[in-house]
Amino acid sequence: MQLTEPSKKRNWLPGLAIVMLFLLASEAGWFSALDRQAYNLGVRFSSSKDAHEDVVVVAIDDKSLAKLGAWPWPREVLAETALVIGRAGAEVIGLNLPLDGAQDEAALASTAELRGILKRERKLSAGVDRALRQTESVLRGDDKLAASFKNAGRIVLAMPYLAAQGQLPQLSPSLPLHLERFSLEQVSTNVASRGFGWPKRSFVRAAEIYPPLGKFARQVGAIGVTSDLKTFHNEPLMVRYGSEVLPSFALMLATRSKGLTTQDIDSRSSISPTLKGKGLGTDAGYRIYPRYYYGENGKPAFSIYSLIDVLDGIINPEVFSKKIVIVGLTSARFAPRLETPTGEMISPTEASAHTVSSLLNNEQFRLPDWAAWVERGLIVTVGLYLILVFGRLRGSTAIFLSLFLGVMILNAHFMLMSMQSMWLPMMSAVVLLLLGHLVLGTRQAVNARLAGVRGELSAVNRQLGMALQAQGHLDQAFEKYRACRIDEPLLGLVYNLGLDYERKRQFNKAAAAFKFIHQQDPEYNDVGERITQNEQAANTVVLAGRDTTGPGPNLVASGNNIQKPKLGRYVIDSEIGRGAMGMVYLGHDEKIGRTVAIKTMLLPDDLEDDMRDEVRSRFFREAEAAGRLDHPHIVSVYDVGDEQDLAYIAMDYLEGNNLSTYCTSKNLLPVAQVFQIISSVAMALDYAHRQHVVHRDIKPGNIIYDHKKRIAKITDFGVACLTDASKTKTGTVLGSPYYMPPEQLAGKKVDGRADLFSLGVTLYQMLSGELPFTGDSIANLMYNITNEQHPDIRRFRSDLPNCVNNLIDKALQKEAADRFQSGKDMAIALKRCQEHIREMAA
Repeated sequence: MQLTEPSKKRNWLPGLAIVMLFLLASEAGWFSALDRQAYNLGVRFSSSKDAHEDVVVVAIDDKSLAKLGAWPWPREVLAETALVIGRAGAEVIGLNLPLDGAQDEAALASTAELRGILKRERKLSAGVDRALRQTESVLRGDDKLAASFKNAGRIVLAMPYLAAQGQLPQLSPSLPLHLERFSLEQVSTNVASRGFGWPKRSFVRAAEIYPPLGKFARQVGAIGVTSDLKTFHNEPLMVRYGSEVLPSFALMLATRSKGLTTQDIDSRSSISPTLKGKGLGTDAGYRIYPRYYYGENGKPAFSIYSLIDVLDGIINPEVFSKKIVIVGLTSARFAPRLETPTGEMISPTEASAHTVSSLLNNEQFRLPDWAAWVERGLIVTVGLYLILVFGRLRGSTAIFLSLFLGVMILNAHFMLMSMQSMWLPMMSAVVLLLLGHLVLGTRQAVNARLAGVRGELSAVNRQLGMALQAQGHLDQAFEKYRACRIDEPLLGLVYNLGLDYERKRQFNKAAAAFKFIHQQDPEYNDVGERITQNEQAANTVVLAGRDTTGPGPNLVASGNNIQKPKLGRYVIDSEIGRGAMGMVYLGHDEKIGRTVAIKTMLLPDDLEDDMRDEVRSRFFREAEAAGRLDHPHIVSVYDVGDEQDLAYIAMDYLEGNNLSTYCTSKNLLPVAQVFQIISSVAMALDYAHRQHVVHRDIKPGNIIYDHKKRIAKITDFGVACLTDASKTKTGTVLGSPYYMPPEQLAGKKVDGRADLFSLGVTLYQMLSGELPFTGDSIANLMYNITNEQHPDIRRFRSDLPNCVNNLIDKALQKEAADRFQSGKDMAIALKRCQEHIREMAA
């Protein structure tokens, strides 16, 4: 019998409202803070790169300040520094220091006044005049610094500025004449938009600038602006001041290091900025997103020399030959600290070094102009999922699919940053997915509750209808039946109601009752014939449509009077387990009497065809992987098949429990027994890997241990891959996160060494009752597995010898090349360590 069910309501109105709200919110930048946090996290997960070897820093640090006195110093100190570095053959010298004020004017004015007084009083002797002239010579530090710039080679000076907040006055400020030669001539301030939806290029505007003294500016070849940023996240490469566009300090350092000038920097019309034809990788605001470089063993990424060591000759001047030397304050007392994406705090001088290195290496993160379209596309895609798909899914399926989509978006974000150095803001789509799932899921739960209430009302109406029909009030009974939930017993009641109408010669009403049944089930009894008979009797002919579709049978049933169901050649005896995707039964083969475990998966008809095929193929992949293996410590697969919407695998029935039972501190097995189990599993994995099968989900829950027979067997090859014909694409992450190696978390193609990492985690847990890697979120867990060292196992088991710690360290290496290269190698190491433990015990 086929009952016509009302179609599931699509979440059009609330889903569309949420999508429109998020599109507007993303345009307004509501998610910028969240996107920035995701960017910072992406920077941390990105593969480390080496900083440019030609970038060095001369630091005005606490050591220099302690010896030379508080800042600011006399200008002749800076002059001597510039000359020392210049004579060493530096490629370019950048002074990230404020040089906008004269330092010697007041002192020179005082000596001039003193000379005038002595002259008027006729006390200016030749000796006094000579002493005054020597004093004036010493005080002319600004002149000495300017002269050092002329003799030191290529010099780039920093010019601080304050970014404009809000609208600037209509009267634009003008650049001093002696600074005009440092502005960018190949850059247009009249930037044309690329059209609707594309970001319009716009410069960061400077409200105030603090240029170096004219005597300094006239002796150098380049000046670049530096801002008062609080974080090392992005940096404008070009800043507009009045009608002029000024380059940044870092950009001019990179430009001058290549022997180029401002004439080689081009950004006209809507063209992205280029340096000698090579793109600078800025966003629409002419900002660069520099890479943050890491040093080895906690050391700085760049060579940093204390200025006092340079002046005292402790540092060999040859280290500056052909280098880009940045001189600036690094002491926290005088230099503001910038927060990096990793949370570290650095000085603006060090930040300039990172930016210059990114420009020279062309390793900056890029925010393309079309990133906004990707963000909108993701919002629309997630919206379509919420509107068209979400309402058709069961609760658990919807949760799984929403989590899957969220993980895929996050995975794409981190993979693009790590592998392509490209940042695409995607967090609005993730928030939409989570919020939309919460709102629509709550709505569905409320609707389900309302459906339960309607079911209770249906039962009441059915009882009232039956009472009214028994009393002969047929019309009122029919109204009550119409308000009921439709099922087969209700159709029987309405059929009897139609017969009662016939007995009373109310043929039109009888035809209406039979039509009601016909709309739900055209094949119900003889309703078709009765409709015709009653319509003919009432002198009315109405042709009714028919719906001949039928329901699918229930393949698995239970009951006292029902014979046990069968799947293929196997009789199902009882249920022994169940999961989110199917059930496991105890059964037997009638022909040979073999006891088997039958793992099943329901493939409902409401799944999309491509999704149904993917679920079926992944389920049978377990049989394909395990079926080619014949090993005493690997579960044997006997048969596979499917019947209508149920797929099954018949496999060896294993008595005992999975190893999760023995992974708590109260239920730990003896060390020798643990070593025996892990060693046998390692040898089984060695065999599987030689057969080109990688399990990819080794964990205690997938290893069954028969405590009586002392036999362990690997099971559940559901996410295994065949390395000689893998169906799993690179970038797909399957398995249990706590046990995954770094390369599997990154979505890379894995080999057998990934299983050995997971086995190392299992060994750690079975010996200590603790996991080596934990986290309060998936992202934190992934970061810890990829970057953090696991705790020494002797922290939990002080009785274990050092060989156990060494063995686990070897198994849990971040790089696959540093781990055991085969299960056999790991088994041998286990045996040696076990022998060492026995010798210690003896």
